[in-house]
Amino acid sequence: FEHNYIYNCARGIYSKSNMNGAIIRFNYIVDTNVGIYDNSYIDQQRTSNNNIIHDNLIVNATYMGIRWRTEDGVTDDGNHFFNNTIYEVKHGITIGDGTGWMVYNNIIRREAGTSGHHVNLGTNYSLKKFDHNLYESSLDFHIQTHFEVSGGSDYTTLVSWQASGELQNGANPGNGSIYADPQYENYSGSMSEKIDFKLKVSSPGYQAGLGGIDMGANIDLVGLIDGGGTGGV
Repeated sequence: FEHNYIYNCARGIYSKSNMNGAIIRFNYIVDTNVGIYDNSYIDQQRTSNNNIIHDNLIVNATYMGIRWRTEDGVTDDGNHFFNNTIYEVKHGITIGDGTGWMVYNNIIRREAGTSGHHVNLGTNYSLKKFDHNLYESSLDFHIQTHFEVSGGSDYTTLVSWQASGELQNGANPGNGSIYADPQYENYSGSMSEKIDFKLKVSSPGYQAGLGGIDMGANIDLVGLIDGGGTGGV
């Protein structure tokens, strides 16, 4: 699923489980309840594994930017979320149970006036990589485990997250991660155009991602494409 402009709907892209090996990339998703949503359930009969979600621009999702939900004891494995820009959402990225999760090079901004989180984690998860993300500092830092279930942990500073031992084998996450203003170009002055989400050269996320690339989505490739193969609207 690539180069789509999706707007004004409940769920931008919705998989009702059993999606394996998909690539969702370069989509511009605006004014939704959930930007990208997968829901896996029924005792491993409907799992979603080894999917890659990258370089999507998700703006104004009233509930969640990316939600990967697991129910009924299901575990999803090997899903990778990287280089997504998620702006003005209650919850940035929510992942359920499973192994091999990799989340890196994303930029996440929480919506003011909500009680949400930058990231929510399930109850039975194994994180392979969770590094080089930029958490916008417009609101307090907040990562929560055991989302919607009691008994979890709340990390309210980047330092506490980086000392949490939440990676598989007890390693610490958050290497190369930043809690700061990402410094978008904001050409329109209102963050209302796709091009506004390009990073300034002075941005802390500029060339600061894993592999020396920019954090967040490659805005030049996001959305509909013109005849030359470059991003349009």
